[in-house]
Amino acid sequence: RYFAANAALSIAKIYEARNDKEKAAYFYHLCLGFENHEYKNSLDQKAKAGISRLNKQNWTIMQTEKDKLLKSLNTFGIAASAKLFCEITNPIQLNELLADKELSKENKLVVGGGSNILFTQNFDGLVIKNSLKGIEVVVETETEVKVKVQAGEVWHNFVQWCIENNYARSEEH
Repeated sequence: RYFAANAALSIAKIYEARNDKEKAAYFYHLCLGFENHEYKNSLDQKAKAGISRLNKQNWTIMQTEKDKLLKSLNTFGIAASAKLFCEITNPIQLNELLADKELSKENKLVVGGGSNILFTQNFDGLVIKNSLKGIEVVVETETEVKVKVQAGEVWHNFVQWCIENNYARSEEH
């Protein structure tokens, strides 16, 4: 387990040096996840220091709220609440969430803008609002365009972007 944790830490440092924060954060958190090895404390300190450096680079740290009212996140504006709530706006926050051992015990519900959800009671767990944004052309040829769209994007905005860029149709893959 030491070798795997150390490898994850080394890979994280490489991605950090390349300024790829998303991949660096993933591997720092992966390093933290390896248990029961001789150098756990030392490697964990190094991984946490790396995460700290990434967080200082204009990325916000994940915040959880207790007893969050969900009225704005459900179709009919029902006044339900969540035991815990967090909004994910960048990949580092998502990695923090996945690595948090206390939050891993909670029931989870991922929501977007709330247009397709109806709460009939309070949610006893963690509601995660996905606000990851971004639209990126991955491949463009004469006959096709492949686009990577973050799950927090509003569908209507994506359709408008396609129209503005003269992309005639959209298919899910």
